[in-house]
Amino acid sequence: MRASPTLALLLALSAAPGACSPPEEPKGRPPSGATCGGFALPEACAACTASACCEQAAACRADQACAATYDCLAACPAGDQGCRGACGKGASAALSAMVACEAVGCAGKCGDTCGDSGLLLPTLVGRSSACAACLGSKACAITTTCASDSKCVDAATCALSCNPLDRGCLERCAARSTTGDLAAAARLACGAECDVGKQVACNGHVAWPRVLPGTTSVHVVLAVSGAANNKPVPGAEVRACGKVDVGCASPLAPPATTDARGVAEFDLSVTEVVGGFNGLFKITAAGYTPTLGFYNPPVASSMTLPPMPILRDIEFAAATAALGVSADPKRGHLIAILQDCELSYVSGATITISSADAGSTVGYFQAGFPTKDATATDGAGIAGGFNLPTGLVTVNAALDGKPIGSGQAFIEAQTITQVAVVPSP
Repeated sequence: MRASPTLALLLALSAAPGACSPPEEPKGRPPSGATCGGFALPEACAACTASACCEQAAACRADQACAATYDCLAACPAGDQGCRGACGKGASAALSAMVACEAVGCAGKCGDTCGDSGLLLPTLVGRSSACAACLGSKACAITTTCASDSKCVDAATCALSCNPLDRGCLERCAARSTTGDLAAAARLACGAECDVGKQVACNGHVAWPRVLPGTTSVHVVLAVSGAANNKPVPGAEVRACGKVDVGCASPLAPPATTDARGVAEFDLSVTEVVGGFNGLFKITAAGYTPTLGFYNPPVASSMTLPPMPILRDIEFAAATAALGVSADPKRGHLIAILQDCELSYVSGATITISSADAGSTVGYFQAGFPTKDATATDGAGIAGGFNLPTGLVTVNAALDGKPIGSGQAFIEAQTITQVAVVPSP
């Protein structure tokens, strides 16, 4: 094809020494679509984005993850948060900046009435119509605030790439935000509507977190608190031990004493072979019943563990009395903390304890205390077994007949064993 005379002239001029630069676009006119990313957004949204977020859109087009996400978003019908929820392609600084700029300057033109909840909370938005409606009402303020803050967007999109059971990954992502954990806040606002604490379908085929290649140790922060008042317990001795070393004859690190915040910290060796630290913490403090803590999944990266609540001797006596139980000094006791596929505490769940016999009592906690009348867990997800034979024990949990997961631990005489029960591979 031959170039037109006009085109040939322009090419010749541009190649000539000292050729002039193309004329600037008239002031006040939005830059061209190609300059501003060229995303096929609805007309009003595209015009606003080109005017208010041209720099961010251009950077988004140059970033693979951001460009893939926004090309996908542009193809979604207006207001279809389910479609938008399927567009997340991973976190990037360009994506966070683009989402925040659009939320601040073009939310109305781009149809984002409550922030981009589909993109930021895809698992919740896609759960049910009742859940989506709740996010659009009760959680609207928090999603709007997050969408306009690039750090919050960065934290939310980062968390989407984490294994949902990987506390370390989730903690590192949450640390990117200065406004808190968006997903946790949304689950709190819409717990009933979004079936929070009832997501157990992943059991049996979930992958537990693994140690990243090259990782030889993890830094673990553990807070010890009083079970009755949730206040820090300073001066408690905490030992990190192998899973079968119930007596902690060979600690895996020097013993630590909790500080004024009730916190003890450890550097623990890990290997990819065992999937991280899967041992126990032995906690002793004056006036408190000795406690063994087993965490699941194994600790595969540096993290802050969920707090370990311990009972005063007098509180333990009151708890057993409430169940009509007299503690047998030759036996031990168990507290199981049940969590679902999102690490939310499971309500309405039941447990079976492998070693429970005629001398044992299984009970459920209501408002933090075991009762005779409870037949399942409340929103805190706590169940217990009292007067269990010493030795290895397996706890299996179920919700509405569907298995949640299982956890193994050891029972020691005159000691409370705490074990996290989460969905199993």
